[in-house]
Amino acid sequence: MTAPAFLPGLCSVTFRQLAPPRIAALAAEAGLRAVEWGMDGHLPPGDAATARRLRALAADHGLITPTAGSYLRCDDPAEDPAPTLDAAAELGARCVRVWAGRQGSDRTGDRAAAVVATLRRHCEAAAGRGLVLGLEYHRNTLTDTPESAARLLAEVDHPALVAYWQPRGDGTRGAMARELAQLAPHLAHLHVFHWRDYADRLPLAQGRALWAERLAAAAATPAPEAGPRCAFLEFVRGDDPEAFREDAAILIGLLNDTADTKIKNPVGG
Repeated sequence: MTAPAFLPGLCSVTFRQLAPPRIAALAAEAGLRAVEWGMDGHLPPGDAATARRLRALAADHGLITPTAGSYLRCDDPAEDPAPTLDAAAELGARCVRVWAGRQGSDRTGDRAAAVVATLRRHCEAAAGRGLVLGLEYHRNTLTDTPESAARLLAEVDHPALVAYWQPRGDGTRGAMARELAQLAPHLAHLHVFHWRDYADRLPLAQGRALWAERLAAAAATPAPEAGPRCAFLEFVRGDDPEAFREDAAILIGLLNDTADTKIKNPVGG
């Protein structure tokens, strides 16, 4: 391997309270390479002008914009993906993060068919714009377990559908490595954090061994055709920029451990 399998990035939802120029500056100063702009605030769906500004802002800071963090729930056949997809295309993104409904796989029942049908329709719309959709791996959706995520990917069966992964609070080290393997060859991006739960966030340094294993397992999976793969930091202790800088240094160090070509880290670690 001559370069990291995943580029270090930042989800802008980590700092919902900050304006985009500050977020881009933080990411660049920390040595990250990519930013995923969240579409619940920083990048409103349908706002082409803002999308172009964010794309230029990122580029001015040496960052790429490979993904857009949408909140399309994909469980309503009447849901219109066009504003979201159009903004993502203006952003220069390749992948649009989406959600597989709003209920867990153990209680979705008949709603699963609606998710499958809606995802297929949205995938067609995305493919027509040169985009792919990336399923959030999240509780209270149809992708809350590796088995349900793999099943949904198989049922939709569309080349414009890939997957994200993030740790679940109840997973063991070995189990989470197996989860990543089960999502191959659909695994595109990672959300990186270390916490007991959303309200009890911990330094990424305390999860170094866990993430070393996860990143090695993810790097071993074949990459889908979804643009550059990224490991995005998502949420930090106290929404604090200093905590973010510390986590970014750890992430870059972990990614460098998987590669011969190193990512320069201006803040050490």
